[in-house]
Amino acid sequence: AFAATPNLVDSTLYFPTHFNRINALDPESGEERWTYDPKIDLKGYYANQLICRGVSYWKEDSCESGDCDERILMATADSRLIAVRAKDGKPCQDFGEQGEVDLMKGMGETLWKGEYQVTSPPAIAGNLAIVGSAVADNTRRNAPSGVLKAFDVRSGELVWTWDLRPPEGVIDSSLLSEGGYHLGSPNVWAPMSVDAENDLLFVPTGNPSPDYFGGLRNGLDYYGSSVVALRASTGEV
Repeated sequence: AFAATPNLVDSTLYFPTHFNRINALDPESGEERWTYDPKIDLKGYYANQLICRGVSYWKEDSCESGDCDERILMATADSRLIAVRAKDGKPCQDFGEQGEVDLMKGMGETLWKGEYQVTSPPAIAGNLAIVGSAVADNTRRNAPSGVLKAFDVRSGELVWTWDLRPPEGVIDSSLLSEGGYHLGSPNVWAPMSVDAENDLLFVPTGNPSPDYFGGLRNGLDYYGSSVVALRASTGEV
């Protein structure tokens, strides 16, 4: 489904297709300036459909010349965070591995390609790109974690994570991923909002797994079905 909200930056319109292809257009004529196709894996069964709700724009703060570092960031259905140059759509080679970061690291085993995906644009807070996920959360208790991740926009390095487990209480060690994140926790599939002046990130959360039955949650829904305010620079509640 096409569900993208375009970004108008200066004199260019940026938006993705549902196959995560990024388009840069002249906003008056519709003429194509560049496109970037990450070639997502179309053999996956994507539990939340093939949807990309938008891309994000970042520009370095201290740039005074005309040749500023400007990037378009997008999270994909097959779980990658991608950074390309805003002026020509070329991958940012200093970001992750040739312009990409694998979002599945430490997230737990998936039963099929597409059980864990991303459908919303990264939230940009300063020099951070913050990414949620859309998890198939009505299948099993030990679904992939819904942990929130913040990456350095320039390098792609992981800066902070927010695990949506309850702040207190006994954690079942059998429900921890290899990265130490709680499996089956609420996930953040919808777009987030940033209050840059107050260093705040507003996070809309879903339910823990299984989505429609609360009898097995044992308090794991503490942050579920909520809007949670985090310190955007650190991930603290």
